[in-house]
Amino acid sequence: MGLNLDYFYSLTPREFENIAKGYNDKQTRLLEAANHELKASWERARIIAHQVYCSIPQKKGKKHVGVAEFLPFEWDKKEESEDKKPVKAMTKKEVKNLFESWDKIEFKENKK
Repeated sequence: MGLNLDYFYSLTPREFENIAKGYNDKQTRLLEAANHELKASWERARIIAHQVYCSIPQKKGKKHVGVAEFLPFEWDKKEESEDKKPVKAMTKKEVKNLFESWDKIEFKENKK
């Protein structure tokens, strides 16, 4: 954290906790930014490699694979699993109740 020894000993525990938390938050943000930049550079490399791959003619009837299939990354799997969460369909009764609650809200707003 780079604290001077005299300054460190002059701090109360609460002050030190605040400084340490701020320092930790800053380090976390810096690491996240570096990680984001690393992913972005890998994505650029993957797209360039895929474009080179697509420039090579395929045999008749064969198709080129997509970018994610051509060079899969670990973070692609995480994003994919988040997208595939099951969505529960609303029943007719739930939809009716929802519309009724909206109508009540609109009626109250129009009344003002």
